[in-house]
Amino acid sequence: MPRLPTVAAIIPCFNGARFVGAAIKSALAQTYPLLEIVVVDDGSTDDLTDALQPFQDRVKLVLQPHQGLAAARNRGIRETEAELVALLDADDQWHPDKIRRQVAVLGSRPDCCLVYTARQLIGDAGEPIREGTTWYPLPPEPVQGECLVELVRANRLMSSSVLLHRTALGTVWFDERLAACEDWDLWLRLAEHHHFAYLEEALTDIRVHDSNMTMDASRMYQSSLQVRELVIRRGRRRDAVVQAQSLLLATAHREYEAGNIATARKLYRACIPALGIDGWRRYAVSSLPASLRNPALAFWRRLRIGETAGLTPRVDVSDAGRPSPHLAVVEDENSVRELIGDALAENGYEVDLAADGAEALRLC
Repeated sequence: MPRLPTVAAIIPCFNGARFVGAAIKSALAQTYPLLEIVVVDDGSTDDLTDALQPFQDRVKLVLQPHQGLAAARNRGIRETEAELVALLDADDQWHPDKIRRQVAVLGSRPDCCLVYTARQLIGDAGEPIREGTTWYPLPPEPVQGECLVELVRANRLMSSSVLLHRTALGTVWFDERLAACEDWDLWLRLAEHHHFAYLEEALTDIRVHDSNMTMDASRMYQSSLQVRELVIRRGRRRDAVVQAQSLLLATAHREYEAGNIATARKLYRACIPALGIDGWRRYAVSSLPASLRNPALAFWRRLRIGETAGLTPRVDVSDAGRPSPHLAVVEDENSVRELIGDALAENGYEVDLAADGAEALRLC
C-alpha cells in the first residue's frame, strides 16, 4: 500500500470570527487521516480569540501583526512541513471527502502540481445558493493540463478549492506586494512550469456575504492589471505574454478614452512593443506634460472623427505681438511625433521636426 502524504490546511484569518468556526469544523471533519490545521491570526481586532477557543487543542494557532492575506498564507505554509498544502479561507468550508479525493487525484497525476475542485456557493447560514442568482461572479470555464494562456485570460481557481505540492512552490510563494489577486498570480507562476488537475465535484463551499474581498471592485481591478503586467515582465512564455499584452492594451484604450491618462500610460508602457499605431500615438500623447496633453488629445479626437478640415491655430489675437511658443519634436518613422507636432501647431505652437536630440536643442 503506497504511503499517504501529509497535508496541512492553511486558514488565514483577519477579523473572521463570524465564520472561522465553520471553516475549522469542515477541516476537522475530513475523512483523510494525515491532516494538520494551521490558523493564522493576521492581527484581528474582533472576537476571533473567543471563536477559536473550542478548537485550541486541535489546531495550530499562529499570531502575527496585520500584514495582509498573502503574508498570512505564507506564514501558515512556513509553520508546517507537510508535503501537500490545502488552502481554506476563513469564510469558506469543505465537504468531508474533499482532501481524500484530491490526494487520490494527485497520486494518479504525477504531471500535475495541484488539483482544484468545482464550487458550491453558500449564504451566511450555509444554505446553498444557485449560480447566477447573486452578485457573485459566475465561474469561468474550468481548465486543466497545460493551461497557462487560459489562466492569463481569467482566474479559474478558487483558493479554498486548491490542494498543491509544497515542492512546486519552491522558495517564492504568495506575492505580498499584491493587495489582491495574489492567488491568481501564484497559479500563473505555477502554470508556467506545471500542469493542473481539475476535480469536477463541488467539494468546496464558497460563502457569499457582505465582507467578501470580491466586493472591493477597485482593489480587484488594479491588482488584476498588476498580475498581467507581471506575466509580461517575467516573459516565461511568449504565448502568455502576447495574451497579457492584448488584454492590457484593450484596457489601456478604455482608460485613455475615459480620461484616466496616468493609468493608460502605465498600461501602454507595459505593452511595448505590441502597441500598434493607435497605441503608440496614444502612449506618446499620454507622455506629454499636462499643459500640452489637452491640445494633443483634442486634435487626435477630431482626427479620429474626420473633423480636421479647416483647423486653424487657436491663438489669442490680443497677444498677436507675442512670439509663438516654440517646440522642437524629434521625427521618427511611425509618425507619432508628427501627430504631436500637428496637434501643438494647431494650438499656436511653432513646431520643428528634428532628426535627433542635438538638432532639437539647436532649433530651440
